[in-house]
Amino acid sequence: MRRGVNGSAGAGGRPEVVSGSPPAAEGVAQAWPTGASAYWERLIDGEERGLVAAAARGALAGGAVLYGLGVAANRLVYECGLLQRKRVPLPVVSVGNLTLGGSGKTTVAAFLAVEALERGRRPAIVSRGHGREQREPTIWMPGQEISISQVGDEPLMIARRLGRCAIGVGKWREQVISELHARGAADVAILDDGAQYFRLDRDAEILLLDATQQHEQERLFPAGRLREPLSQLRRAHLLMVTHADQVSEGRLAGLAALARRYSRGVPVVYSAHRLNGLRRLEDRSGAELRDLADKRVLAVSAVGNPRSFETSLASAGAQVVPHRLPDHHRYAPDDLAEAEQRAEGENCDLIVTTEKDAVKIEGLERGRQWWAVGCELEIKAGGEHLEALWKDVLHRDEVES
Repeated sequence: MRRGVNGSAGAGGRPEVVSGSPPAAEGVAQAWPTGASAYWERLIDGEERGLVAAAARGALAGGAVLYGLGVAANRLVYECGLLQRKRVPLPVVSVGNLTLGGSGKTTVAAFLAVEALERGRRPAIVSRGHGREQREPTIWMPGQEISISQVGDEPLMIARRLGRCAIGVGKWREQVISELHARGAADVAILDDGAQYFRLDRDAEILLLDATQQHEQERLFPAGRLREPLSQLRRAHLLMVTHADQVSEGRLAGLAALARRYSRGVPVVYSAHRLNGLRRLEDRSGAELRDLADKRVLAVSAVGNPRSFETSLASAGAQVVPHRLPDHHRYAPDDLAEAEQRAEGENCDLIVTTEKDAVKIEGLERGRQWWAVGCELEIKAGGEHLEALWKDVLHRDEVES
């Protein structure tokens, strides 16, 4: 790995500017997800009881041992130099996490792209492109046509949200970045969900901690939601606590202690995901977020952390009825009909979904109006650490070039 980003004092400190917030369940009706993934979540959370559940948890624990050995071996062959990490001609800033599910990686990647643009750079966001149909590497340039089959849901969402930076998608991210450089499309690469892509060298590693998740109680997959042990927080150059506005001061203090314990003084930034607009899917016309106040809303989502989406709607004054599907779910007309039928049965005034879901729903036939909310990242505390990271990464790029 390339030389790390300089740290600074007070890395694990708790931000005084982040105030406590109401419990996440306030204003949100109880969700009752079904299916295999929901059963797995109930198992690992200890909600399933009985001998069958106990046996299943024992099998998951055995699987976690094997999984942990595999992940560790994959990482160690690069850390020990048995395999060389792939070097690319652009500086790389990786955004990732150690857990399954959503912690806001794509929103953070988009935020970093905007910051790079404001610094006069030409960023490209690089992703594997989950769920896309096209297999070969894809480079999208601003102004070109783009489809979900080419790049996947999250890259398409970023392309529509920003429209000012290139998007690179492919399994072998180093090849994608090299192609971006060859085309002159970018001078810095932001790697979305890159933490476990060990084969690629990077200039800075940003690891996210979702404040709404109980990291201390988690175990390795499949016995829990951890992709890697928490001890791997130490390899980060920067930790970012996301959704910091949705938890109490006590919870933030616990996260600060966790960061100090596992990361050995890595700087910490605290952030929030803020809703920034409401638009109708039919014609993309906009409305004010205050229009959600006192409305009964069916919140349709197929994202990694639906609770955060639902809590944000509740914070805008909505009475939220959750309607959850698996992350990256590929919508079909029957899914929309089922949601509309439920909205009718629950006496909902509006059906609202996320930006990520909207790009998959827009082309499907619908029987009533659907709305989508956008979100953006807001830095609540520790912004000076992010500034220091950018200065170090860009300075090294100037020196090396």
